Amino acid sequence: MKGDAKSTCGCLDATNQLYSGRDRRKIFNDEAGGGPSRNKLVIMNESSIHYCIYAVDGGLLKEIDGQKSCDLLLKIPQESHLPSQAILVELKGNKYKQGLEQLRHSLQRLHGLLQDCSCLYAVVVSSSGLNIRDPDYLRLRNEFMQKGCKLLPVGNKPISIPQPTPC
Repeated sequence: MKGDAKSTCGCLDATNQLYSGRDRRKIFNDEAGGGPSRNKLVIMNESSIHYCIYAVDGGLLKEIDGQKSCDLLLKIPQESHLPSQAILVELKGNKYKQGLEQLRHSLQRLHGLLQDCSCLYAVVVSSSGLNIRDPDYLRLRNEFMQKGCKLLPVGNKPISIPQPTPC
Protein backbone atom coordinates (compact mmCIF):
# COMPACT_ATOMS: atom_id res chain seq x y z
CA MET A 1 0.00 0.00 0.00
CA LYS A 2 2.19 2.82 -1.26
CA GLY A 3 1.08 6.40 -1.09
CA ASP A 4 2.34 9.68 -2.46
CA ALA A 5 5.18 10.65 -0.11
CA LYS A 6 5.15 14.26 -1.24
CA SER A 7 1.54 14.77 -0.21
CA THR A 8 1.44 12.56 2.88
CA CYS A 9 4.79 12.47 4.66
CA GLY A 10 6.93 15.36 3.50
CA CYS A 11 9.58 15.72 0.87
CA LEU A 12 11.05 12.21 0.82
CA ASP A 13 11.42 10.10 -2.31
CA ALA A 14 8.20 8.14 -2.86
CA THR A 15 10.05 5.35 -4.71
CA ASN A 16 11.58 4.29 -1.38
CA GLN A 17 8.26 4.33 0.47
CA LEU A 18 7.25 0.90 1.77
CA TYR A 19 3.99 1.85 3.48
CA SER A 20 1.64 4.77 3.95
CA GLY A 21 -1.49 4.49 6.07
CA ARG A 22 -3.12 4.37 9.48
CA ASP A 23 -2.93 0.67 10.43
CA ARG A 24 -3.26 0.23 14.18
CA ARG A 25 -0.78 -2.67 14.15
CA LYS A 26 1.86 -3.21 11.49
CA ILE A 27 4.66 -5.78 11.36
CA PHE A 28 7.80 -5.56 9.24
CA ASN A 29 10.18 -8.52 9.03
CA ASP A 30 13.87 -8.22 8.24
CA GLU A 31 14.13 -10.87 5.54
CA ALA A 32 17.12 -9.40 3.72
CA GLY A 33 19.08 -12.58 4.36
CA GLY A 34 16.71 -14.54 2.13
CA GLY A 35 14.97 -16.65 4.75
CA PRO A 36 12.53 -16.18 7.58
CA SER A 37 13.78 -13.83 10.24
CA ARG A 38 13.15 -13.52 13.95
CA ASN A 39 13.93 -9.83 13.59
CA LYS A 40 10.74 -7.87 13.27
CA LEU A 41 9.44 -4.42 13.93
CA VAL A 42 6.00 -4.22 15.49
CA ILE A 43 4.34 -0.81 15.30
CA MET A 44 1.46 -0.04 17.63
CA ASN A 45 -0.68 2.88 16.43
CA GLU A 46 -3.53 3.14 18.94
CA SER A 47 -4.48 6.64 17.75
CA SER A 48 -4.75 5.55 14.09
CA ILE A 49 -2.61 8.47 12.96
CA HIS A 50 -1.17 8.55 9.46
CA TYR A 51 2.46 7.45 9.07
CA CYS A 52 4.85 6.40 6.32
CA ILE A 53 7.68 3.88 6.32
CA TYR A 54 10.69 4.25 4.03
CA ALA A 55 13.57 1.92 3.15
CA VAL A 56 16.81 3.64 4.18
CA ASP A 57 19.71 1.22 3.55
CA GLY A 58 19.84 0.84 -0.22
CA GLY A 59 16.81 3.13 -0.53
CA LEU A 60 17.02 6.71 0.71
CA LEU A 61 20.75 6.12 1.34
CA LYS A 62 23.23 4.11 -0.70
CA GLU A 63 26.22 2.41 0.93
CA ILE A 64 29.34 4.60 1.00
CA ASP A 65 32.81 3.22 1.84
CA GLY A 66 31.33 0.08 3.38
CA GLN A 67 29.18 2.08 5.82
CA LYS A 68 25.72 0.60 6.10
CA SER A 69 22.71 2.64 7.13
CA CYS A 70 19.70 1.77 9.27
CA ASP A 71 16.85 -0.26 7.77
CA LEU A 72 13.77 1.94 8.08
CA LEU A 73 12.51 5.44 8.64
CA LEU A 74 9.05 5.95 10.15
CA LYS A 75 7.78 9.43 9.39
CA ILE A 76 4.73 10.88 11.07
CA PRO A 77 3.53 14.15 9.53
CA GLN A 78 2.25 16.95 11.74
CA GLU A 79 -1.39 16.56 12.67
CA SER A 80 -3.54 19.09 14.49
CA HIS A 81 -2.60 17.94 17.98
CA LEU A 82 0.77 16.27 17.29
CA PRO A 83 4.19 17.51 16.21
CA SER A 84 5.84 15.85 13.22
CA GLN A 85 8.04 12.89 14.21
CA ALA A 86 10.65 10.68 12.58
CA ILE A 87 12.00 7.39 13.93
CA LEU A 88 15.14 5.80 12.48
CA VAL A 89 14.94 2.01 12.94
CA GLU A 90 17.62 -0.66 12.71
CA LEU A 91 16.52 -4.32 12.82
CA LYS A 92 19.50 -6.11 14.29
CA GLY A 93 19.46 -9.70 15.57
CA ASN A 94 22.11 -9.93 18.28
CA LYS A 95 24.66 -7.40 16.94
CA TYR A 96 23.23 -4.50 18.89
CA LYS A 97 26.40 -2.35 18.89
CA GLN A 98 26.69 -2.62 15.11
CA GLY A 99 23.08 -1.42 14.91
CA LEU A 100 23.93 1.64 17.01
CA GLU A 101 26.71 2.56 14.58
CA GLN A 102 24.36 2.15 11.61
CA LEU A 103 21.89 4.52 13.30
CA ARG A 104 24.68 7.00 13.94
CA HIS A 105 25.76 6.91 10.31
CA SER A 106 22.15 7.27 9.11
CA LEU A 107 21.48 10.22 11.38
CA GLN A 108 24.57 12.02 10.04
CA ARG A 109 23.52 11.50 6.43
CA LEU A 110 19.76 12.11 6.81
CA HIS A 111 19.91 14.99 9.26
CA GLY A 112 19.22 17.61 6.55
CA LEU A 113 16.17 15.72 5.24
CA LEU A 114 14.69 15.41 8.72
CA GLN A 115 14.98 19.05 9.80
CA ASP A 116 11.25 19.53 9.23
CA CYS A 117 10.53 17.02 12.03
CA SER A 118 9.80 18.46 15.46
CA CYS A 119 10.78 15.20 17.16
CA LEU A 120 13.51 12.81 16.03
CA TYR A 121 14.09 9.36 17.52
CA ALA A 122 16.34 6.35 16.82
CA VAL A 123 15.94 2.74 17.89
CA VAL A 124 17.66 -0.64 17.47
CA VAL A 125 15.15 -3.50 17.46
CA SER A 126 17.22 -6.43 18.72
CA SER A 127 16.25 -10.02 19.40
CA SER A 128 18.88 -10.08 22.14
CA GLY A 129 17.48 -7.06 23.98
CA LEU A 130 19.75 -4.25 25.08
CA ASN A 131 21.84 -3.01 27.95
CA ILE A 132 21.08 0.67 28.61
CA ARG A 133 24.11 0.84 30.91
CA ASP A 134 26.49 -0.24 28.13
CA PRO A 135 29.15 2.49 27.59
CA ASP A 136 28.63 2.41 23.79
CA TYR A 137 24.90 2.90 24.22
CA LEU A 138 25.44 5.79 26.66
CA ARG A 139 28.03 7.46 24.40
CA LEU A 140 25.79 7.30 21.35
CA ARG A 141 22.72 8.36 23.33
CA ASN A 142 24.59 11.54 24.31
CA GLU A 143 25.86 12.06 20.76
CA PHE A 144 22.33 11.69 19.38
CA MET A 145 20.96 14.12 21.97
CA GLN A 146 23.45 16.75 20.79
CA LYS A 147 21.92 16.38 17.31
CA GLY A 148 18.38 16.68 18.64
CA CYS A 149 17.65 12.95 18.43
CA LYS A 150 16.47 10.74 21.29
CA LEU A 151 17.76 7.14 21.35
CA LEU A 152 14.87 4.95 22.51
CA PRO A 153 15.56 1.87 24.67
CA VAL A 154 13.16 -0.47 22.84
CA GLY A 155 15.12 -3.72 22.48
CA ASN A 156 12.65 -6.30 21.17
CA LYS A 157 9.42 -4.58 22.27
CA PRO A 158 6.86 -2.97 19.94
CA ILE A 159 7.27 0.69 19.00
CA SER A 160 4.31 2.92 19.85
CA ILE A 161 3.50 5.82 17.56
CA PRO A 162 3.28 8.64 18.08
CA GLN A 163 5.98 8.55 20.71
CA PRO A 164 4.43 9.62 24.01
CA THR A 165 7.74 10.89 25.41
CA PRO A 166 8.51 14.58 24.92
CA CYS A 167 11.00 15.49 22.24
